[in-house]
Amino acid sequence: MGSAQVGRIFGIPIVLDGTFILLALLYGFHNFTSGSTASISYGVVLVAGVALSILLHELGHALAARYWAVPTAYIELNGLGGLCHFARAMPQNRVANIVMLLAGPAANFILWQVFSNAGRWMFQQPGDTFAGATRTAHLLLQLGSVNFMLFVFNLLPSHPLDGGRTLVQILSKFTGYDRAMRAVAYLGLLVAVWLGLLAFSGQIFAALMAFVLLQTNLEVLQSHQGPRWTRWN
Repeated sequence: MGSAQVGRIFGIPIVLDGTFILLALLYGFHNFTSGSTASISYGVVLVAGVALSILLHELGHALAARYWAVPTAYIELNGLGGLCHFARAMPQNRVANIVMLLAGPAANFILWQVFSNAGRWMFQQPGDTFAGATRTAHLLLQLGSVNFMLFVFNLLPSHPLDGGRTLVQILSKFTGYDRAMRAVAYLGLLVAVWLGLLAFSGQIFAALMAFVLLQTNLEVLQSHQGPRWTRWN
């Protein structure tokens, strides 16, 4: 499937890959096939909220990188979520790298708090303050849960996730770059196995992520076998 630029935010091109549409349809499948206009509308808003959450995650990376004068070529929304493509290499500074990597999950943490607190506040109001208030409260709480899951997932110690890349930056100071890459790759294989087990309970996304993480971490182990101690980032 192809991709197309759908706009710019802060001067950064936003590219939508066709696989992201498949992801959206899969995520809202239950609502879209319900036959209920209200449920379909709920699904559309839910998918839009998830897309916004992923976009803000990537913008977190991009804006943090801009602070260290690293331009962003474009942000891509794809079937695995999103990806921030930098126009040049990240700075050779561990603190800068760690801040840039954690800025994405930080955005999801903030969104988790905003959506969840807004949803709980609406539930505490006496009666429906407006038509559909209860449904809106459920939607906000669900978006809060989605952002909590994005926050936790992206911090898992695995390639190519933000948590794994952050751990490499920390470990490489003590063990060297290649050993740090391999250590995180072994942890990533354990994460892939855990997600694979979750897939047996019907978690389709867990199965997809397990496959991607398994493939990525095996490739890292294959490409970082020798002790090249002079390279650290």
